[in-house]
Amino acid sequence: MNENIEKINNDLDLSSKSKLSPSSSGDYNTDGNYNVSLASLRSDLVKNIVDQYINEDEGFSIDKAKSFANKIPREEISEDIEIMYNYLVNANG
Repeated sequence: MNENIEKINNDLDLSSKSKLSPSSSGDYNTDGNYNVSLASLRSDLVKNIVDQYINEDEGFSIDKAKSFANKIPREEISEDIEIMYNYLVNANG
């Protein structure tokens, strides 16, 4: 997954203070401040990256999303992602 993180950092042109890194949710930058750069990314950029991990041809796949989420270390899951995941599972369950 580390190579995916670096590709995402490059694709999203994140600054060194705002980059995603292993063992970090990305909620806060390296200065300890809320990561505004990451939080203000256009949703289509994020959706294009995440889509392949949570969707099938028919749309959202609970099984695929659960499988993907289970591979992510807990400390790397931000509060926003947890809220979105719970919403998607509840809305599509």
